[in-house]
Amino acid sequence: MFKFPALAAACLLAACTAAPAATGAPQADIAQADMAAPAWAGTYAGTLPCADCEGIQIRLTLQPDLHYTLSQTYLRAGGNRSASVNGQFYWTDEGQTVQLDNYADARQFQIGPGFAQAFRLDGSPSGNDARYRLQKIH
Repeated sequence: MFKFPALAAACLLAACTAAPAATGAPQADIAQADMAAPAWAGTYAGTLPCADCEGIQIRLTLQPDLHYTLSQTYLRAGGNRSASVNGQFYWTDEGQTVQLDNYADARQFQIGPGFAQAFRLDGSPSGNDARYRLQKIH
């Protein structure tokens, strides 16, 4: 009989302790999520050369789940023309180049530290040509 009063007191004390307030994800989980994001994930932006316009403003967002958003604005004297597509991408065999799906005409980008180097529209690599380089903005 002596065990039940001690057990009841322990339960009462446990019930009286304040539960932590629910404020969303714990800080440790947020820090781990940030650390888990791959270095290549993020948004890249720049202006690429264009044969019949002043340039093509590009904004490419690569997500860790292998989805992308590609926004393009063709800069023309008579008015700009913009388009945006979403889709999936995959890494090529070399592991340094991503290829977007057919929604983005299978465009390719070589990913480096802080940049994405666009391939030419004919599919050929642009090498180190700075005109084809998008800078990572976040």
